[in-house]
Amino acid sequence: MELVFVWLLITFAVATFSVLIGKKYGVIYPTTIFATLVVLANILAVKLVVIGDYVVPAGTLVFITTYLITDLVSEIWGKKEARNAVWAGFYANIIAVIAILIAIAWPPAPFAVELSDMFSQVLGSAWRIVVASMIAYLISMHLDVTFFHWIKDWTEGRHLWLRNNLATIPANFLGAAVFAFIAFWGVVPNIWTFILTLAIIQSVMVLIDTPFAYVIRSLSKKIK
Repeated sequence: MELVFVWLLITFAVATFSVLIGKKYGVIYPTTIFATLVVLANILAVKLVVIGDYVVPAGTLVFITTYLITDLVSEIWGKKEARNAVWAGFYANIIAVIAILIAIAWPPAPFAVELSDMFSQVLGSAWRIVVASMIAYLISMHLDVTFFHWIKDWTEGRHLWLRNNLATIPANFLGAAVFAFIAFWGVVPNIWTFILTLAIIQSVMVLIDTPFAYVIRSLSKKIK
């Protein structure tokens, strides 16, 4: 469990660094880190891990950080740049899928046939997870950005904690349901329990990232 919190803090620190660098040198930095994390989350989702007594995809910790980045991009640069980041992550996923498929189809070196078979077995069987993740990603991220700005307008820019959580958690629940049904239906027993567990764990992580959002926003205001 300690490893989970360390990894969570590391990914939040990466998000913090990318946004602060972006405030000084341009939104391209958090956008690039965002797209990288999205691709990593899809690759890591192939492995199922245990958090406490619950089974979740290994990419959960990485993926939840993308919500923090989109919320901060929304807060600092606006809705247009947040949507640009979402589409950048989607295009990065497509490129990653094409590259992996080409690598799988490429004949291996004679001395590396066994390694090639292992590579194909792990990443070649991930197409269902990747498709599920991409569909869930587009739905949840666009809802997150839309809800975030609706709440921001409704509260006249106050209460960052409210829009950070109230926008992300419902979008996350829907994304978790779409992802789990497409990726693991017929594979994971008790699919509803899996969905609920995944959504709750991700929502707890969203609550944990709220202080980071305040710190990053405060620090970003001091950067010209």
